[in-house]
Amino acid sequence: MDKEQARFILRSFRPDGADAQDPEFAAALALAAADRELGEWLAKERAQDAAFAEALSGLAIPEDLRNSILDVLNGSGEGEWTAMDEEFVGALAGVRAPEGLREQILAAMTVESGGAKAAPKRAWNWLRSASIAAAVVLGAWLAFQVPGSGLSNGSALVALTPVAMEREAVSQLKQHLALDREDPDHAALFDFLARNELPVPKTLPPGLEGAPAVGCKIMKLDGHKASLVCFKMRESGVVHLVVMDLDEVTGDFGALEDAKKKCRRCPVSGWSSARWTDNENAFMLLGDMKADEMAEAF
Repeated sequence: MDKEQARFILRSFRPDGADAQDPEFAAALALAAADRELGEWLAKERAQDAAFAEALSGLAIPEDLRNSILDVLNGSGEGEWTAMDEEFVGALAGVRAPEGLREQILAAMTVESGGAKAAPKRAWNWLRSASIAAAVVLGAWLAFQVPGSGLSNGSALVALTPVAMEREAVSQLKQHLALDREDPDHAALFDFLARNELPVPKTLPPGLEGAPAVGCKIMKLDGHKASLVCFKMRESGVVHLVVMDLDEVTGDFGALEDAKKKCRRCPVSGWSSARWTDNENAFMLLGDMKADEMAEAF
């Protein structure tokens, strides 16, 4: 073992001593004890790690942090977007997984299960820790980039969160989908959807009840069937009402009476949305407009 190999191994040495019995770690530590330059490097590394850990331990964690994170994941946060938020979300939207990452992780899994020639132990020690982070990145990337990828074998559908429902619907609406039926009459469109075994709204927000319809379409959102009904609002333009069965969604959608004050505009897509549920269905109203213009529908 040379000094560079020892550095590579010692960088992943766990401070609790859990790796001390590993032969390769033991050999790297012995080399650090015998080699002054390597020993000084290791001492500096451990000192930096300790200082970093101490700095982190001094940070106070807000009591409501857990709930705030869950709110964001469910798309139910009510905070205002700041310029920093928009830059951060925009940066994340541009992230792409490196080419070959999926194959590398699958190869590592195959090696671990004994299905291929085992990799050198030193390489696997590194991969064992790195693949955890890589798998998280890959999973998040697949969830955002590949429609219908909730499960790798496609044997079951995963209930949609508000964020996932909005993301997929806006993505399709931006493609200027052709409607399955065009008709200004609400009843005619609802009848068409019902005959195709699609969910139909029993009531509409007050601002849409008297608005002429444009048409309707049968949609699929990550494998789930959904109804799309488009309405022409007098001042704001066209809004799109997406309807799904309640048992195919998850997360906080809220009630119709609260939807107006929770209208929000996504800083990434530029579209505004509002959502609610009744006893049978989940609803999402979407439009390429400002949030206050969307609120006119209520």
